[in-house]
Amino acid sequence: MCADRKIRQQVLDEYASNFIHLVQDLRAEFQVPGLRVVVGEVGVDGENIRPDSDMARLRAAQAKIAERPELQETLRYVRTAPFWYPELDELPRKLAAEEQRVKQSIMARIKEEIKDRPEASDRKTMERRINAALGKALEMDEAYQKIKAEHDRHISHWTCHYQGSARVYVLVGHAFAEAMKELLRLK
Repeated sequence: MCADRKIRQQVLDEYASNFIHLVQDLRAEFQVPGLRVVVGEVGVDGENIRPDSDMARLRAAQAKIAERPELQETLRYVRTAPFWYPELDELPRKLAAEEQRVKQSIMARIKEEIKDRPEASDRKTMERRINAALGKALEMDEAYQKIKAEHDRHISHWTCHYQGSARVYVLVGHAFAEAMKELLRLK
């Protein structure tokens, strides 16, 4: 096992106990011994993760927290993977494919335009010309703009932030609130 893998495994192995220490420290620091806590699963990529992946191991470590006897009645674990939806995977791929299609078209056009000139064999010159033309070509391409508009309706941030999907954030927030309401009823 490589060192990087060992470190990741150690972090995952210690995740639950470290989290419990965090909760205990917060309770002591703020003098709230029964502080209610909701733990949200890292649900990025939804249910489509490999069972042997780091993400699967992280989720298992997160779920273990709720099994700890010292946190019973004061902690709930909320799964969020079910809130991920297919467009969050599909739209970035579609947009990248459309951009590549437009870029290939520009490359072919520019190669044809300069085929008999000395700069035709200069890779950097070709890259600069392609990049300079790409933005305008993407703006003018209706198929690309249609996919981009759909993409931007769903996605506004990085994958690790659930693609910035308001839909996911609302569902996660609602699930967290429901879990907290349940905990507060146990007082």
